[in-house]
Amino acid sequence: MNMGATDNRLIASLPEAERSRLLAVCEAIAATGKVLMVHPHDSSLAELYSQRAIAAWGRGPVSYARSLRMDDGLVMDTGIALMLLLQRATGVRLHLLHVSTPKGIAMIREAKAEGRAVTAEVNPFHLTVVNSMATIERHGPFAMG
Repeated sequence: MNMGATDNRLIASLPEAERSRLLAVCEAIAATGKVLMVHPHDSSLAELYSQRAIAAWGRGPVSYARSLRMDDGLVMDTGIALMLLLQRATGVRLHLLHVSTPKGIAMIREAKAEGRAVTAEVNPFHLTVVNSMATIERHGPFAMG
């Protein structure tokens, strides 16, 4: 686990953490009152989709771009859903980074409407250039940035 403090916020990087470890991190940070900042994605799904994309299109930027958008952004949406469930259970102040899927935005809006301590950052680039496979295909794999 890699944690650092900046501007009175705690940032956790847990790419392969188990759910129980994520819960423990949320509980610990909730006790401090600080903000947990997370780039949400499901690492195991990301690895699976990456392997599938490489098998289908070879190793390279096209495979990377396609792997993140397979099944309508399931890699990101499952990460967002898990973090929102953990936030509800622990009350941790949660900030989600680089949200880029319509379903992810909808889940965050719902949590905020419930009055939960959830904020998010949406990069306009992700919404306009890499928001769908069709857009990525139109602009090419280097549109991922």
